[in-house]
Amino acid sequence: MIDKKLQSYYENQFTMMTTTGWQEFVEDAEEMFKALNNVLPIQNEQELQLKKGQLDILNWIITRQAVTAESYEQLISGDTANA
Repeated sequence: MIDKKLQSYYENQFTMMTTTGWQEFVEDAEEMFKALNNVLPIQNEQELQLKKGQLDILNWIITRQAVTAESYEQLISGDTANA
């Protein structure tokens, strides 16, 4: 059994992720990811690191729902080895 604060956290996350606003936000992030996911215009290491950071953040947003659901399933099943 998970504690009530953690349960509330996950419930709030899932509620947020069912909204139209969240879905539109993720779609925008996916479009930005596609636009940035190009190495040809990179001219130096600083630009490479900046682009890598931008893509990491966008990927975090895009995969947030799936990762949260997977973590929650592992938590409630007691499988903390993969959490």
